[in-house]
Amino acid sequence: MSKLRVLVIHNDSAELDRISHLLEKGSHAVLPLENIIEGSEALELQRFDAVLLPENTPAEELAAFASNLRQMEKNRRAETRTPILSCSSEVTGKMRTNAHESGYIDAFLPEQFDPALFSKTVEQLSLRLFGNGVASSDATEELAVFDPEGFSELLGHSRDLLDEIIGLFLDECGTQIREMEDCLGSGNFDSLAKIAHTLKGSLGTLHAHRARARVQALEIAATRRIQAACETNLERLEADLDELLPLVIRMRGEL
Repeated sequence: MSKLRVLVIHNDSAELDRISHLLEKGSHAVLPLENIIEGSEALELQRFDAVLLPENTPAEELAAFASNLRQMEKNRRAETRTPILSCSSEVTGKMRTNAHESGYIDAFLPEQFDPALFSKTVEQLSLRLFGNGVASSDATEELAVFDPEGFSELLGHSRDLLDEIIGLFLDECGTQIREMEDCLGSGNFDSLAKIAHTLKGSLGTLHAHRARARVQALEIAATRRIQAACETNLERLEADLDELLPLVIRMRGEL
């Protein structure tokens, strides 16, 4: 189960403690606040994977809070949206993920919800709001696997530099893939995002456009801690690299 950063807001201190305790049982990182204004201020200071609001939040306050959150995401050019959830006595068993009539609540939880189910639901919501968190297959497949002319031009057609960059890439790529697999297996999303970012730079230099788009999607999904999207993007990235490597090796042999 992924560890999520959750902002919990409730004006009833007992209910705030109860919900926070449920989430902490699932090893989630919780910031509990009793005031929705303080919650809006918290959003300006840090990013959360989900927000939990009281079911009885006044409509005007809910609209202002949600609008503020979406505007901040727009200003930050965020690739994902933070789901807003609420607990409801009318929900039993599985969470209800149809949106509230106001359009601001993305899902409702049972009052005694399962932390594991919470994590899964947030990931599913993030996938839906993120457009599945996966690089569009159609758009990505249209990108060039390798642009040797663009790569050569970038380095001033220097054979020595071309040989050096290709050599570094071939030396590091396999290790980076194994490290990302290990990070994904252990749920270390921060390290996964960092390695993906480094590989993205290398692929950009190579002008390996398809793999670069894929690893960028992987980096975003890792930053967002979306397990399913990370798995899909990493699998597709490995397939892209299987096509790329022979082309890069052949170019090196022709230098």
